[in-house]
Amino acid sequence: MSSAYVFYSSLKTLNTQSAKPGPYKSVIPFPNYHVFFAFADGNWSLFDCVADKTVKEGVIKGDATKQLTLFRCPRAFDEKTVIYVNASLFKLQGMNPYTGELDSQWEFDAPTFEGLPEASRTNDQQVDRALVGLDVQLLKKSKIVGVLERKENSQGFFDFLISAYQGGKKDRLLQLNHNAQGKPMKFAPGNQEDTFIFYPTTQFEGFQAYILNVNEKDKGLQSVTVNAKMECTFLNLFPWSDNSVVLFGNPDEGGTPYQVHYKIGSDNVDVVKMNCNRYSKPDILSNVLAVDPTKNRVLLKESNADHGCSVAVWNSALNKVEFAREQPNTKDAVSSYDGSYFVEFDGAFKAEKGTVKFTFNRLVSKKMFLLHFMKQAKLNDKPLIEIHGKIDVLRDVANMF
Repeated sequence: MSSAYVFYSSLKTLNTQSAKPGPYKSVIPFPNYHVFFAFADGNWSLFDCVADKTVKEGVIKGDATKQLTLFRCPRAFDEKTVIYVNASLFKLQGMNPYTGELDSQWEFDAPTFEGLPEASRTNDQQVDRALVGLDVQLLKKSKIVGVLERKENSQGFFDFLISAYQGGKKDRLLQLNHNAQGKPMKFAPGNQEDTFIFYPTTQFEGFQAYILNVNEKDKGLQSVTVNAKMECTFLNLFPWSDNSVVLFGNPDEGGTPYQVHYKIGSDNVDVVKMNCNRYSKPDILSNVLAVDPTKNRVLLKESNADHGCSVAVWNSALNKVEFAREQPNTKDAVSSYDGSYFVEFDGAFKAEKGTVKFTFNRLVSKKMFLLHFMKQAKLNDKPLIEIHGKIDVLRDVANMF
């Protein structure tokens, strides 16, 4: 398979003060190749993957003995803020991982008292159910945080509560209630300014979703239904270009994964059968890590019966894989928001005491990788670049690829 890209990978080791570095850890890639690790007991570390060292570490407040993890739904909000729910304090908080200081403009109830009443907060079972149903999503340009909660109603179904907050404003922007009649639902940003998308993960005779514009809260959740046959289960939704979104999922009958493109406000969708397996065989899409609408690039994980699991770069415009690499099924992977790098690490319950081993992966052009390789390479302890002389020679070699 010809490709313009390769994964430039290096193994890293983080030393941590956490007594629980394995179970329920969260790994959050920040810009500039800094990775934030949040551990179940409230310990956290910020690691510089280029300098290969810990930048800062600390611990958040809370009783770790009563929760599976003190960190719920941590997200990189901007270059210097991580947003998360403190499961012990029932608070949505913002912290600067470079200083360890809490941001006073981010201190809101999560779960809300509508989702978890005061009388239920001493009931461990009800607290666990409320925390498991939490999700946090971000509108980064407008600095708005959306929180999704689940609450069981009298019919035995879940009511979903959607709340939105903006840093610096004391009161929440809105809260909406929705009864999904037992359908599993997900919540994602529709853009980075004012729109969230609330959608069923299972789709049948047509595309269904709900649009929430935080600037038009009086309209509530605006229902969208488009006739398009797509019996599938969606995994992810991402903002795309020109006020549109893309969804990724697997058809219920098996076969080829789908990319579904929907322009907000329109009455049609485009469904693409993704040729995202490098062996051109039926496969299952297991996750989409990041998208780059400008380059039509999608970083994903897929698997098939013959060749196992792979992490791949799929070009949406060309409908083909640009580069792929096999990955053990036991490995988890998370990406920076822009897809410029991703981190692989062992599953939730695997970790040596006091350390976390992970792989740092940058997506680079093959030319740049080769130039870097030849610049660092040696022959009989003499740098290869001295043997070749001019840098033009190295560029010529790179052009052959």
